[in-house]
Amino acid sequence: MINLYQKLDILPTASEAEIQAALISKQTQLEPNIIQAIQAWLLVADVRVRYDAKLQEVYPEFFQIDGLVENEAEQSILQLWQPEIIMLLALIFSPIFGAWLVVMNWREIGEDADAQFNLYVVWGLIALALLMVLVSSVTGMVVSPLLSVMVAVFVWACWFGLLGREQLNFVRNELDNVYEYKSWLKPIIVLLIGILVYFVCIILLILLLKQLGLLHPSLAA
Repeated sequence: MINLYQKLDILPTASEAEIQAALISKQTQLEPNIIQAIQAWLLVADVRVRYDAKLQEVYPEFFQIDGLVENEAEQSILQLWQPEIIMLLALIFSPIFGAWLVVMNWREIGEDADAQFNLYVVWGLIALALLMVLVSSVTGMVVSPLLSVMVAVFVWACWFGLLGREQLNFVRNELDNVYEYKSWLKPIIVLLIGILVYFVCIILLILLLKQLGLLHPSLAA
């Protein structure tokens, strides 16, 4: 659960005027969803009461005068890539890409077991993709574009239903969709490098099969 008081560098006993002043002061530093959460949870009296009660259950020491944490670094807000966008990118590009992003998000959240399981999925899907290339290169089997798309959508649906949706629901229900958006520059770079490495691996695999005399005649030419 996100501690919005620490995001504003104020105490939980702050008045509405103090909250508004802190919000104005830090508005340029906060993500839009954080600002919305502050306005909806801290500036509405009855909602704030419920929020404080829930926050006190999670961070009881924060409400003890001697233990008030004023250093934002101690309870920094999570930085995540938006799960909704991850699911869409996984459908457009590959569940491999989506699963890798989910791994990074789980690590940031602190759910190492979920991160590790999704990492197994990443390597498993990579191995499956290379195996399909191997089989196609040896047998000369050609898969129609339509069938390829259908298989890709099926794999995505299985991944989303079993793993992807879990993070989507966690962020919505446990974090209340309150987190800082991470830049998409790194994932885009990783995606481009991943595509390049994948095609290099395919070329090397085909050259190896040709050298071993296992490459199908239709591809050997």
